[in-house]
Amino acid sequence: MLRRLATILLCAGLTVPLAIQASPAFPALTLPGSQPESVTPFGPRTIANTPLVFRSLQEALAWNRQQAKQHNEMAALIAEAYSLIKAGKAANADEVMAYWQHGAEHDATAQYWYGLSQVMAHDYPKAATYLQKAAKQQHPQAMTALGRLYLYGMGVEQDPQQAAKWLQAAVAQGDREADYWLCQQRDPGNGIRQANPELIACYEQNASQGDTRAMLRLAKLYREGWHVAMDYAAAERWYQQAAKHGDSTAAEALNGLYFNRYGFSRDDLRQAGALLSQAKAGDIMAQLKVALMQDVGLGLAADPEQAVHWYLAAAQQAGGQALPARNGLSDQSMALAQNRLGEILEWGRYGPQDVTAAANWYLQAARLGNAQAQHNLGRLLQAGKGISMNYGEAEKWYRLAASQDLADATNSLKTLYSNTYGLSREDIRALATHQRDAAQGKATAQRMLGLIYESGKGLPADIVQAAHWYNKAAAQGDVSAQYQLGRLYAEGKGLPVDWAQAARYYQQAATQGYAPAQNRLGNLYRYGQGVAQDAAEAARWYRLAAEQGLKEAQFSLGTLYLDGNGVPQSDKDADFWFTKAAAKRYQP
Repeated sequence: MLRRLATILLCAGLTVPLAIQASPAFPALTLPGSQPESVTPFGPRTIANTPLVFRSLQEALAWNRQQAKQHNEMAALIAEAYSLIKAGKAANADEVMAYWQHGAEHDATAQYWYGLSQVMAHDYPKAATYLQKAAKQQHPQAMTALGRLYLYGMGVEQDPQQAAKWLQAAVAQGDREADYWLCQQRDPGNGIRQANPELIACYEQNASQGDTRAMLRLAKLYREGWHVAMDYAAAERWYQQAAKHGDSTAAEALNGLYFNRYGFSRDDLRQAGALLSQAKAGDIMAQLKVALMQDVGLGLAADPEQAVHWYLAAAQQAGGQALPARNGLSDQSMALAQNRLGEILEWGRYGPQDVTAAANWYLQAARLGNAQAQHNLGRLLQAGKGISMNYGEAEKWYRLAASQDLADATNSLKTLYSNTYGLSREDIRALATHQRDAAQGKATAQRMLGLIYESGKGLPADIVQAAHWYNKAAAQGDVSAQYQLGRLYAEGKGLPVDWAQAARYYQQAATQGYAPAQNRLGNLYRYGQGVAQDAAEAARWYRLAAEQGLKEAQFSLGTLYLDGNGVPQSDKDADFWFTKAAAKRYQP
């Protein structure tokens, strides 16, 4: 054990007391059985930003003492070891550990340092034993350390009463460190909005004594609105105080305090309370800012229902027109507010649903470059909800959103034109041309319009309109329209099921050599639907389609040969047609 503990100090270069060759470069080291990355109430077992070389023992001692002032117990332990070497009481790490261990038999100070070294080596039961010995001799730092062990159940059974007893005793002995840990004992943690003035007062008392940990905790509580009303000005003040007292993390936290992606300025966040008052007085820009703040939890505590209230208040004042772009609200923030308004109105989760108004807000936000709004607008344009269906416009907005790496927009682009009707992207985008040509009596355009109506791609799905345009094209001899019209009669889509009419239109298309119609007509003859049952006639139509390569007809013809139904029974011919269908991966 002695050797294991000595390793801590050996890593600090204590084997060369007069010409220190290296600092305690602890981040790169791991003690046997230890867990350097673990977080404990005794802080890190590393010392950040350690110099590679100390020019003298005095410099090493001074540097570690300065780090110890920032509540780093490892630095305090190493500083004490350097002090012993400087005083000639030890020559190296092994002798330092031996000195503490020997002194720990009776001396409270040695018991404290030896107990602390045990903490750093993760031997908490032994640490508790020696710290208790020192605490009973009224050693204030030992009392504080022992209280912390009881507070977190390290080496002893967790006992808040024992923790409070030893921490309060340490305070009575003048150890300010214990004050901070009494605050920690009262601190229920993060995420709690309920006011806790006693906790804030406790930390403020610690902070007034120069404890940077209390300052940083106060800054975070005010920044997040935990246990106290959110107040960025107060958070800034405590970060500044911590930075003045030498905390290296405070400056970075202060720099990040007002950085946000919502366009809020420092003044906005510092004066959130004043903005709320202005919003209540009817200022539309204040309403928008307050809505955003409560939406994202910056400047004001997150409150989704109140955020919706202010969004809708601003929208009502705008009367559906563009929100005013003035007084410092960035395009980014404006677009975010407009998109959120659109989402609130589209889904009607907090009030009446109004998809038309939602489309308007999405459009305004999309024009300002908000990717989510661009995708939302594309959705409505694709579905024809709240706005006229327009696949070309939907594609445009999807592409703009996808260019900002919005995954949903990329996926929407992939599926925008997919359909089972053989319609291409160009077919759908040429809707206006099809409508014009269909009105002029062009059969191909009439059939295309029928397909678009049936698929719902480019126009809202309307099977009655699809049948109307198929019928017009079929009357002009359009073979595909004749087939589609026959299919609608057979399936009862937009028209009553009428097998005779289905047979009629399939016959018209089949006679023109259209393979799908020939196969469907073969089915009708095979089962006697709309025509007299006639297996031989079924085989004739199947063969015509099969010889054109239609795999469904090839399989059906094979089954007739296998059964000798309408054709002479022939395993050879059955196998021939089954093989052809299988080659095209037909699955019955």
